[in-house]
Amino acid sequence: MLSIACVFSTAAHAQATEADSADAAETVDSETEARMLFDSAQDAYREGSFERALALFQASYDLSGRAELLYNVGLAAERTRDDERALRAFEEFVAAVPDSERRAFAETRIQALRASLAPADEDTPVVSEPPPEPPSRPLGGFLVAGGGVALAVAGTVMLVRGVSLRDEVENAEPGTPFANVEGNVSRAPALIRGGEVLLAIGAAAAVAGVVIAIVQRPRARAVEVAIGPTRVTLSGSF
Repeated sequence: MLSIACVFSTAAHAQATEADSADAAETVDSETEARMLFDSAQDAYREGSFERALALFQASYDLSGRAELLYNVGLAAERTRDDERALRAFEEFVAAVPDSERRAFAETRIQALRASLAPADEDTPVVSEPPPEPPSRPLGGFLVAGGGVALAVAGTVMLVRGVSLRDEVENAEPGTPFANVEGNVSRAPALIRGGEVLLAIGAAAAVAGVVIAIVQRPRARAVEVAIGPTRVTLSGSF
């Protein structure tokens, strides 16, 4: 599991003995409360209670204003699948603490989250539907359906692989070097997004192919024979 940032130090407690005014005492009280919230958030995060950890980290940040806490807010938000909130937190963290040793990892998460949140039409080529086959050749519908199934299968494979890589990153042992998971950090969201898009396109194409095949089925021909005194006339409809 990726480690969270330790923001508060024992210096926060030492300040309490130096307070010699009401304003200083209030500041120390806020700092102490923020530290307590941070400690509780750490415990919740380690226990896997990410929703609670997120709320506590945010409360500690709101009370103390320590920008380093935004890194932890980003980690917890990402664990709860709140990617938009995680992205905002990491971006604010990098802007507020540009010289942090955790900046490189935060920037990697920013890139991955932006890719994950990007609309499909910005990073996925539009696949135009093939022209319908003539009504007398229903084979075209089945070809479209078959192509859709192939796309859906490819999308499923990409999606499963992306989820697997994401789980490897999220479940990495404490202390795992970032270099060991760096490649998976960016690949996982791209594979997941690509898999979802291919799966959706494949399913739509498969359904469209079946519909085309049904519509293109030859209809029965109605033929009438008119017999006159001097001729035989055929008429029909299709």
